[in-house]
Amino acid sequence: MKMQYTALATLLAGLLSACGGSNNSTENKPQLNTLAGQVMAGAGYIQGAKVCMDTNDNAKCDDAEPSVISGTNGEYQFENLTDAALTQSPLIAEVGTEAINSDTNKAVKRPYLMSAPANSNTVSPESAQVKHYMDVFKITRAEAEELVKSIMEVEAETAKQAKEKYKNHQEAAKSSNPKIKEMAMHIKNMFLVMTYNMGNAYEGIQTNPSGAPAFNGVSIPDSANVTHKQLMKLVMQKQIDSMPTINKVAHQHAESGASQDTDFANINSATLAKMQLQTDKLDEQVKALAASNSSTPANLQEALTDNSIHQFTSDKDNVVPNIQVNSFNIENQMLNETQKKADRDNPSLAAFPKPEKHDFLVPDGNGDWMRPDNVYEVKPNSDSTKVDLVNKSNPDLKTTLSALEHTLEDLNTDTQFLSDPSMKTHMKLMSGDATFSDDAKAMKVTSSINKETLMLDNPLACEIGNELDRRTCFTRVSAHNNNVVTLDPVSLSDITSTEPSNGDIEKLKGAVVAYNGSRYIVAELLLPENSSAEGIANYYLVQMVTADDGSKKEASLFATGSWKEQATIIHKLILAVLTVPEKVLAFDTSGNTKKDMFYTEADDKVRQGHKGFSMPMDGVVVNMAAMNDISNNMDTEKLSSSPIEQFIIQLKSRITPCATGNSINGKLLSKSDYDVSVSNCQPFLVSYGLLPPEKFTADDTPLISYDDNGDQESKITLSSQDSDETPWKVGAWQGTASSTSVAIRWKIDEKGHLTFEKLDDSNEPVERVTMAPLEREGIVLSTKVFHEDKSKAPIDGKLGIISDKTFIVNPPQP
Repeated sequence: MKMQYTALATLLAGLLSACGGSNNSTENKPQLNTLAGQVMAGAGYIQGAKVCMDTNDNAKCDDAEPSVISGTNGEYQFENLTDAALTQSPLIAEVGTEAINSDTNKAVKRPYLMSAPANSNTVSPESAQVKHYMDVFKITRAEAEELVKSIMEVEAETAKQAKEKYKNHQEAAKSSNPKIKEMAMHIKNMFLVMTYNMGNAYEGIQTNPSGAPAFNGVSIPDSANVTHKQLMKLVMQKQIDSMPTINKVAHQHAESGASQDTDFANINSATLAKMQLQTDKLDEQVKALAASNSSTPANLQEALTDNSIHQFTSDKDNVVPNIQVNSFNIENQMLNETQKKADRDNPSLAAFPKPEKHDFLVPDGNGDWMRPDNVYEVKPNSDSTKVDLVNKSNPDLKTTLSALEHTLEDLNTDTQFLSDPSMKTHMKLMSGDATFSDDAKAMKVTSSINKETLMLDNPLACEIGNELDRRTCFTRVSAHNNNVVTLDPVSLSDITSTEPSNGDIEKLKGAVVAYNGSRYIVAELLLPENSSAEGIANYYLVQMVTADDGSKKEASLFATGSWKEQATIIHKLILAVLTVPEKVLAFDTSGNTKKDMFYTEADDKVRQGHKGFSMPMDGVVVNMAAMNDISNNMDTEKLSSSPIEQFIIQLKSRITPCATGNSINGKLLSKSDYDVSVSNCQPFLVSYGLLPPEKFTADDTPLISYDDNGDQESKITLSSQDSDETPWKVGAWQGTASSTSVAIRWKIDEKGHLTFEKLDDSNEPVERVTMAPLEREGIVLSTKVFHEDKSKAPIDGKLGIISDKTFIVNPPQP
């Protein structure tokens, strides 16, 4: 009878509720939500992290905020969340030293913090970057995710496929799709590097033992003068600025086979240092970051109305707009000011020749690739803060420019402008107490192209329609999955052989699949016999060997593998798929060769290229008020020889010497090797050079190289006085500053290379040095050097030591 009563009561309660007779109606109660996800960092999930809803967005977990501790697989779950809490509260993960990394099953070595936008199913180094971009640029989550993927050089289509099929990159790393698996594994390694950087940053500020606020093992001392949110912004911005280095270290670490539980002892310490946040003067860095991030959209349509045609210049491997409308490009014009203050006003610096065509390929719509002309017409965008640049020869190719304008008034000139590396060095040359005027502004321009591209490091000689032999070109890696390497695009006749070379260097041709210093391994691809699906791949080690009659280049069989053809949509081109022996892959120590770069041709034609990627790129311009502030406050003391150490190190850090093809342990190499090494370095002229140094000029004097302590290593002085023999002129060479000068004679050859000789009493050369300019930034010049020494070999242009040197051209004198 009791059960019957209960059923009746339930029925009556329902009827009363339906009639509105109940005072306990729930129809006005808010809908409550559940949010579940995982914490990922390093190369695994993080167990024991404190995850909180950061309701006040101060980048730390306060006591009153909802929080949970992540589980074995990094899982977290929040219950009973209102719509507002779900959609408006960012997530914070405090990872302390009691947290466990699932990949190593060991405790985290250094504590750190990560963030994620509201309603996130993952907290990771990537989600922290996404939130940073959303906060700084006031963009949507989707836009920020796309931007982060691009700076991580993750292929958009592969990322899309992975996102549709897998919930995160940890799961994607188990994919049977080789492209998805490779991408996910690379992201895991990038996370490992980023986690290392974050841990170093937070560890670096934990120097105050006086009861600084601590949370989950991470503390910020009072003396740091930064809040948790400010520090997180600094850490995120440093990660973004360092992304090329992070990419490189991730590749090097993966190829080294080192454990995930590592401090990257196998990586060059100088490379690691480039990624680290400097934890001194954090308050100044916060101020600089605030100045660089406090911005308003610039009206580009108004800025560009005076000129309907614009061209692009290549800057630091990127394509950036060259805008000069009541403003000046900081990279070009600032160098002019530096030159003037150093009493070397070189008018040629004012003009940077723009290439007629881009050094990248885009799809032409017919299954082929084409190289677009470098001329664009400005078209209005529906957003007045943006403009579209439409390629005149290929209207389907469109680049959209947007810009943020920053007020520089409160920014001290000797403080780093953290969001753009092009501002850093120049501001360090300013007077320390100088400030910008109230109308000084900087404009940060971002460009994004609407097509996938093949970004190529070398000037192209093999684009569709060019009649030059494709052997002057190069082969690119389009895929790499364990031991399987795919080459693309290539004409098989360029890299295959009908008969084996048997090590004859004159007959050997193919693709260079591994590189180590001056040695490389060539894959000789023999055409299949009897219509067999696979052909033999002989891997030859090419290196210099010493014999009784001198040194010469030889090829010795290193390993044997197989290869096969594979069709492609590219007109008249096919893929060559190589199954590469493990010992060949292990030979390479360059870090990026197998995954990012590829070299082809065995002798005299070693070229390199990059994998294709989409390009959102940045450039900075400042207005005339800021330009005047910078030039008028140049600290001439910093351009004198007294603080030369700081000056040299700062300027040398802006240039990348090319070590490709250098001699190892003083071994003599041939002049043809030198020519190849110079050729391999030519991309720097395109991608780095503000003034492409195609040749030395008469005013390139004196040339001084310094060591890292600012001490002179060598000094070359070139006189305009003719010597006894035409076309030589006289000059002097000096080693250290305390050594005695020696007379030399010098000339500039038809290639624009500088050659000088030290002479004996009989006027015969005892040493000859040939220098090819590779890269130039202002008065800093990178060169490739071929040094012949009579005590080691006859001076006949055949054998010498190859090295790279950085010189300061016509440096400031005391």
